[in-house]
Amino acid sequence: MKKLKIILTIMMIGSLLYLVRILAIRSEISNIVTSQIHVKDNLEEAYKKCNLYTNLSTKEKLDDFNELLIRLEKNYIYYDYVKEKYWDRGKVIQQTKNLIKYTRNDLEFYYVLNDFINRTENLAHLYLNTNIEFFPTAYSNESKIVQLLENASVKEKYKTLEEILNLVELKYDIFSHIPKITYEYFSNTAYLKIPTFLEDYSKKEISQSYKELYNQMPVELEEFYKNLTDKYKYLVIDLRNNPGGFQLFGIEYLIAPLIKNPLKCEFKLLYNENEYNDIFFNSLMEYNDNNTIEYNEEHTTDFNFIKHYDNIKLNNCKLIKEVYHIQPKDIGVTFKGKIFILCNDKCYSGCDNFINICKQTHFATIIGNRTKGDGFCISPFKIILNNSGLIVDYTATFGINDDGSSNAIEGTRPDIELKDEDALTYIMEKTSSELYK
Repeated sequence: MKKLKIILTIMMIGSLLYLVRILAIRSEISNIVTSQIHVKDNLEEAYKKCNLYTNLSTKEKLDDFNELLIRLEKNYIYYDYVKEKYWDRGKVIQQTKNLIKYTRNDLEFYYVLNDFINRTENLAHLYLNTNIEFFPTAYSNESKIVQLLENASVKEKYKTLEEILNLVELKYDIFSHIPKITYEYFSNTAYLKIPTFLEDYSKKEISQSYKELYNQMPVELEEFYKNLTDKYKYLVIDLRNNPGGFQLFGIEYLIAPLIKNPLKCEFKLLYNENEYNDIFFNSLMEYNDNNTIEYNEEHTTDFNFIKHYDNIKLNNCKLIKEVYHIQPKDIGVTFKGKIFILCNDKCYSGCDNFINICKQTHFATIIGNRTKGDGFCISPFKIILNNSGLIVDYTATFGINDDGSSNAIEGTRPDIELKDEDALTYIMEKTSSELYK
């Protein structure tokens, strides 16, 4: 009898410990979800809506997660690096699998997966894509990429996801919430603030080529240029906190109208060549209607000029040279003064790309803090998860700074690097006293 009591006590303690563990996991899942949503009062309604659709089984969720890890390990150059730095040497992977096992519906799975990916701080464009609506694309309509994204199952799953997300997140149309371009004129200085390189392409003809989409610049810029005359000695373009957007925005709208002669610059990047990545890479190369950017393969295996990083393998990479040919666009601007660009550690992607072009061509003097980087990359490639249809973006390239360092990891160093000083205050003091001749 005594022995039976001991056994029952042990079993009860074991059950209680198991219950405590499950409650802790459920609490963590709840915290992950609520930390990412904006309208908490609608969460239960969103859960109910999830139940109206076929929810993924636990096995299907785990299969998707494992598929993601396998794809990233093979195709994403920075996989081992983020595994070490952001996923605690792989411990976070196992923790995330445990969380996925106890997600109650697809919405919880989505937020747990999003939390896992966001831990990487979106290094090299690694993020969960929540929008597969139209973006200007360099892919042919006949390409395998478009066929993948136009898959009826994927589109239907994203439509359902959007309906559910709209209940708990601020209803978001990527084109309707684009921050406005602003500008001011001072005695000798014109100031232009560009918060993003996104533009409302929903108002443009989708049939247009990528290059043709830039024939009509934003109205605010047109108005700004009308008054940018030779009376001004300085132009300050403020790109601080600009997360990027479309690659040609800065070239066609900011550089081309302000130059009299063509500019050329080039960047080196390593491309992780394999069968899966080649689907995207070859499709881009076959349908490059953009004569501003040219890609050339460099036949070399000597990568000694590249800074070494633990956990980044470059064995299967080939060297690509990205060449920019920028032509002047005469719109009647008479400004002939000095140009300064302000940047900080939030400048990313297309914005970082633009800053690098300006730095290399000496189009402008760059002032501020190191950028977030990853401007040297070929358009993000995609992993489409088989069961959920969720799309995860990543870049398959390793952009190389002039000093051999990784642009994605170390960003771009400005010409004038400030520590504690505010970049705008710094440059306005200089220009007002005309210290720049």
